[in-house]
Amino acid sequence: MPHDPVLNETARWLRYAREDYTTAVLLRREGVSRNACLLAQQCAEKAIKAVLVFLNQHVPKSHDLDC
Repeated sequence: MPHDPVLNETARWLRYAREDYTTAVLLRREGVSRNACLLAQQCAEKAIKAVLVFLNQHVPKSHDLDC
């Protein structure tokens, strides 16, 4: 399979999102809801960024995804 930078970058963002999700679930099970919520929000942002990368759109460098 040829090296595709867009697919590699998309996979990287999705991997980060999955890591945040997994950690959020573990923290929630331990009763650490505030931190679980933070990681769930981070997971959502990273998943959105993965979609933007895949669609060849600008990925904002801030926390404001309402651009």
